[in-house]
Amino acid sequence: MLDHLARHIRRQVRALASDFSGVWNSQHTAGRERKRMVRLLVEDVTVRQEQTTVTIYVRFKAGAAKTLEIVRPKPYCERTRVAISM
Repeated sequence: MLDHLARHIRRQVRALASDFSGVWNSQHTAGRERKRMVRLLVEDVTVRQEQTTVTIYVRFKAGAAKTLEIVRPKPYCERTRVAISM
């Protein structure tokens, strides 16, 4: 009986893991559960800010790593500046 239950639970866990994005995006997944999911997967995150870019280093618990580079948007005052002509 317990062996059957353990196999059933393992199948359910594998099904959830294979549809990670579905679980993450589900309206039934609470924010605290998403945080738990991240804590189970991510070892650490390092953020480096440069003048025009932000570089994010993510190290996963399984040993993999991912580097993301994002271009920083201009400050609001520069994006909305209007040239005055006289």
